[in-house]
Amino acid sequence: MLKKKSASFFTLKLVFVSLIVSALLFSSIASAAINQPPNYPMYDTANINNESAWNITNVHDPEIYKEGSTYYLFSTDYNVGGAATPGIQIRKSTDLINWTWVGYALNGVPTAAKNWTGGVNVIWAPEIVKLGSTYYLYYCVSAFGTRTSYIGVATSSSITGPWADQGEVFKTKEGDAYTANAIDPNVVIDSAGQPWMSYGSFFGGIFITKLNATTGKFAASGQGTLIAARSTSVDRAVEAPNIIYNASQNKYYLFVSYDSCCNTSNMTYNVRVGRSSSITGPYLDYNGNAMTNTSLSPQTEVGTKILSGYGFAGSDGWYGPGHNTILQDGSSWYMIHHARGEANKDWTYLHVRKMLWSADGWPLVSPERFTGEEQRTLSSNVVAGTWESIILDRSNNGKIGSSNVTLLASGKIGTESSSNYWTFTAPGTLKLYWYAPGQAPGDYWIDTVQMIEAWDWETSRPTYVYTGLNQSGTAIWGKKISAPILSGATYKLVNVASWKSLDVANGGTADGTNVQLWADNNLAPQMWKVTMNTDGTYKLVNPNSGKALDVAGGGTANGTNVQIWTDNGLSAQKWNISLQSNGTYKLINPASGKVLDVANGGTANGSNVQIWEQNSFDAQRWVLLPL
Repeated sequence: MLKKKSASFFTLKLVFVSLIVSALLFSSIASAAINQPPNYPMYDTANINNESAWNITNVHDPEIYKEGSTYYLFSTDYNVGGAATPGIQIRKSTDLINWTWVGYALNGVPTAAKNWTGGVNVIWAPEIVKLGSTYYLYYCVSAFGTRTSYIGVATSSSITGPWADQGEVFKTKEGDAYTANAIDPNVVIDSAGQPWMSYGSFFGGIFITKLNATTGKFAASGQGTLIAARSTSVDRAVEAPNIIYNASQNKYYLFVSYDSCCNTSNMTYNVRVGRSSSITGPYLDYNGNAMTNTSLSPQTEVGTKILSGYGFAGSDGWYGPGHNTILQDGSSWYMIHHARGEANKDWTYLHVRKMLWSADGWPLVSPERFTGEEQRTLSSNVVAGTWESIILDRSNNGKIGSSNVTLLASGKIGTESSSNYWTFTAPGTLKLYWYAPGQAPGDYWIDTVQMIEAWDWETSRPTYVYTGLNQSGTAIWGKKISAPILSGATYKLVNVASWKSLDVANGGTADGTNVQLWADNNLAPQMWKVTMNTDGTYKLVNPNSGKALDVAGGGTANGTNVQIWTDNGLSAQKWNISLQSNGTYKLINPASGKVLDVANGGTANGSNVQIWEQNSFDAQRWVLLPL
């Protein structure tokens, strides 16, 4: 069993009762696709005390649980503008993208916890789990920077409460018999159905102990088994354990956060992972180092780093990502964590990222936040272009910047004469070979990465990203920022104003069928094979019908309709594809000099597509995504 509740699988059987119904389905049934994310403002001082508008703001130490079709997020009491209201913040979502404020789980800090910690009035790092028919909400209260800490638990028959405090699970204080710190509880269900708690932070490290499935409390006295620690040379800085069991790998994975979560002058929080065949360890990183190894120098070599501060070009970066939780939702996996904006690191935000798995069973985190993407089969046409690359150097836990890498259609990297090259294997495995004779194993460093579609948060458009590891266990990220038009490749054309796709109405195949916008569904009526003509222009042929994108009647006036028509090689079916400075494209019909345009700047499904004289509006800008 997994700690988090998995989504149910449903099988949808569609019966096509008529040609009309079949055609309508082409435009109306959508698979999960990239969505334009909500425009939640950064550093929103206007709503600094308006909790209902916080959405993803003030999220720290998130914990998630899916109940039915709703995701509930519990997090630390935090308020960038002043004293936080004690009680555990709750938010909810139905898509992991749009979040709404719910309120507080508890009415203040429970009395026993407050008394033990000398009057601390804030609850940190909650955990939520269901054992049998009862929900257990774990909370911790700690005098910051000390071992004076208390883990308690409250129970309810409903995910939304009300919650009844059941008191102490474990508590610590200087001078007791323990080395552990009673903070950051995490519950995992092992492969036999037994619940365990991992917990701990600075001082003694991370421990794990068996729970009583009826009470939710420790099954035996003592602090449990040590599973992760760091040396005094790095201030013993490890915390926020999160353990999952991946049944397909038959292994347990321990995620921890290194360094300081909250020192805004030296923000180096980052996420590391090790794995084990046993829930009590030992947990080993990619290079076989035990997560309890405190003698290896430098200590940054212990733990496979998969997330840290970063910044892509053209926007502020993110600092201190960490205190993650992992959600398995059906066959999809997500990492949920907090991070701090570069412009003002006092502000914390919720991040949700798609998590993939390497062929040899290591978790990989997307370099961009989640907006609905799925891992699906791609083609080698996706690869060629310019990418921003980030190497998550284990020795650098600050913000890591990007550098550009050009992947040529020929399979070379950089230039045609280079010894560096790439290979691609469907559904999405890219290997980058970097020639380093005498230094790398077999003279090549090899970055093995997984590619997926994603939303480019820095430039506000869809793109492709990759994430993976090289032979040394160093995480590699990439984001595609531009690409040549490949003759013969198939593309989606996504309009910048609406982020909807160029679509053949009702999946039609007849001459004169109208072309429109429709929500991205990855079906054949939204696919266009782009082929260069001998004069340097392009024709766009819809593979569903074999017919070309055409200006009706060869018209040249503003508002002339765009349709599909049998390929005839005439100028009405020719398009110049012009790259714009922001990485988008305009499609210009050479017969009229006018561009592919969404009528009246429409953004709704079914908005008509026409030609119009060039202007600066997004209705004339398109992103070409190779398939």
